[in-house]
Amino acid sequence: MSFSGLEGAPISSMQASFVIDSLHALPAAISVSYWNGTAFAPVSNARIQWATESGKPTRVTFTPVSTGRIRLDLTSRSPGTARGFL
Repeated sequence: MSFSGLEGAPISSMQASFVIDSLHALPAAISVSYWNGTAFAPVSNARIQWATESGKPTRVTFTPVSTGRIRLDLTSRSPGTARGFL
């Protein structure tokens, strides 16, 4: 998942909403990286506030970066299973 906005705009947080039900689980992990002009690099001090209900936002905060591209890498909680849809 990636987001492209204004180049160079400072950003320090993101929100993503997930379906949580008998067939879908929250990701096991979320990694955030930003475009540094050459490649995607990990953000610093990423903290995740996980949603507690389906459709509610999971919020990720991090040290501000100036970029127009953010990438979220999601790790499946149940890889290779029906619940491991990521």
